[in-house]
Amino acid sequence: MKKQLLSILLCLIMVVGLLPTAALAEEDAPTFDLTKDLAGITIPDNLVTCVCTKANESRSYGQLPGGFSASQPLMEDGSWTVLISVEPNVYMAQFNKDTGSTHSPDKNHLDDFTTPIQFKLKYEENKWELLGEMPQNQTRYFTCSGGHVYQGAAPTIELVSKTYTDIKVTENSAWEYSIDNGETWQGSCHFINLQPGTEYTIIARVKETATHQPSANSEPLKISTIGSAITEDDFAGLNIPANLVTVKCQTTGDSKAYGRIPGGFDLSNATPYKENGVLKAIVYLNLPAYKDKYDADTKKTHEIADLGGNLVTTFTLKYVNDKWELDGTFPAVVLLVTCNGSHENQTYTVTFDGNGGRPTNSTMTTTGKKLASLPTATRSGSYSFDGWYTEKNGGTKITTATMFDKDTTVYAHWTYTGFTGSSGGIATYLITVLNAKNGTVAASHKTAPKGATITLTVAPDKDFVMDGLAVVDGAGAAIKLTDMGNGKYTFIMPASKVTVEGSFKEEFPDFPNPFSDIAPSDFCCDAVMWAVAKDITNGIGNYTFAPNQPCTRAQIVTFLWRAAGSPSPKSASNFTDVPADAYYAKAVAWAVENGITGGTGDGKFSPDATCTRAQAVTFLYRASGSPAVSGNAAFTDVAADAYYAAAVTWAEKNGITGGIGGGLFGSDRSCTRGQIVTFLYRARNK
Repeated sequence: MKKQLLSILLCLIMVVGLLPTAALAEEDAPTFDLTKDLAGITIPDNLVTCVCTKANESRSYGQLPGGFSASQPLMEDGSWTVLISVEPNVYMAQFNKDTGSTHSPDKNHLDDFTTPIQFKLKYEENKWELLGEMPQNQTRYFTCSGGHVYQGAAPTIELVSKTYTDIKVTENSAWEYSIDNGETWQGSCHFINLQPGTEYTIIARVKETATHQPSANSEPLKISTIGSAITEDDFAGLNIPANLVTVKCQTTGDSKAYGRIPGGFDLSNATPYKENGVLKAIVYLNLPAYKDKYDADTKKTHEIADLGGNLVTTFTLKYVNDKWELDGTFPAVVLLVTCNGSHENQTYTVTFDGNGGRPTNSTMTTTGKKLASLPTATRSGSYSFDGWYTEKNGGTKITTATMFDKDTTVYAHWTYTGFTGSSGGIATYLITVLNAKNGTVAASHKTAPKGATITLTVAPDKDFVMDGLAVVDGAGAAIKLTDMGNGKYTFIMPASKVTVEGSFKEEFPDFPNPFSDIAPSDFCCDAVMWAVAKDITNGIGNYTFAPNQPCTRAQIVTFLWRAAGSPSPKSASNFTDVPADAYYAKAVAWAVENGITGGTGDGKFSPDATCTRAQAVTFLYRASGSPAVSGNAAFTDVAADAYYAAAVTWAEKNGITGGIGGGLFGSDRSCTRGQIVTFLYRARNK
């Protein structure tokens, strides 16, 4: 009984204790004004998306007048809360108003509005705030009548073209296209800036109009961009000629012609590039592979003696209609080799045509494909014998070193010598040929009368080509030249003296610019292409050359060394900061041996130190043999007694540098990679 009384007493205490609290809560409950209090809440625009299932129309909405209802404030977990519910009929009514269509919002036509859309607010610091997260993109479906017309069937798309960075499909101005499963759409059927060797899925649909909804999506079209490398499989459709490469033994004259040979193509650098909107790739011929194949055929030992200018022989492919095709023509390559095996010495007959004169021997027989000696020839009148040539006019001069692989006729060439001076009754005029660098120009006469035909013979040095040839009369007027081929040009002598001037430039293969940071308009473009062709530099990687990056001392002596042909030094350098296995070790040793540099002191070379413009031209000047100069450079920042004064003067007078502007050379400025290869290029072609 005592226990029962005690329990009753405890319950009464609890009830009495709770009653004041409940009464206080009811008195202190905050009020809630739907319009006022929701104004401070950020409601997303896509809170509710209404979709008409019949017309396939949809609209997204956030807060609308009357679109919400609210509960009375309720004490939960120590905070006052309000439950906000979405009123679906209000949204559907607004949907009707927006689209101008008739829809049925009553309960009988609601397909998916059974789950309420709700969120809560809590009362803190005298205002209502969002409790938790706001629901977004809550889609509700209902049936409707009227509205927009559905576009109908989905389109069908096909591949039109592709490269390694873009894809083009069927084009239609009424369609739109997506490559991300409809996340975004574009009006163009052309997708660009893609990744090589990557599969993409493309869809299309008919665009939405003012009266029509978009169509369903097309069937997905899976397309892979072209990979970034050419493979042997890409050659399957190419008609490679059987005589693409002819390997010929220059000792015996026997030869073999080859087309496609395993290993005959070097694909390591066949990286596709865009040119005029077309994907192209350059394929290099692996000429030693052809030589080795020839050895295998003949079972004789051969060595490459002369590649005939075809050390780097290429052809170009272009990507059209989803396959690689030949762009242009295949090269015809003759690979000459020496033969060290035992060969039967075949003989050939050489016939000598006097070409207006009489040879001392009309025919001769070769020994080992060569002639032991050559006959001479005579001609009546005032003529001198110039030698035997492969053509009546022009052609190549025959010597005892000329190889014959068939019976051949050669021709005598003559020079008329019957000109006399003015005292003999015929006025003659002086022909002056100016000295040229990296080649020679020779005139057939030193003097000649008006109307005489003068022949100029142009002979570039090895690895050089003619850059220009000009003939002017005594008044400085240009005289027309006729190209006779094989380095011979003719002109008609005027009634005045003439001056002949030729120039030569270093030859290097014409190939696509491999660097993304070198434009054709850049001052250093020609120099960089030359340096790459001559294996002086290959850039810094990732298809970049970095023309504005400062050049280090290690880089500049390496450039100079490679430009000199990479000669082997007699010994290693003694610099403590030049490791024996460094890429620049031989270049530094060569530079020391040739007096180009003595290091920076304390037994160091400082390979990573930036090279100044003064140091760069000094290195180049010394590498060129420190030629004598006179006068001073026209730069105000080059003192006459500076260690680099002679080098700068030489560089200016030879057109190697014009300074940095404002009468300044910029002696202490860093020499960039673009500047040093330009200095080198100009020095070789000055």
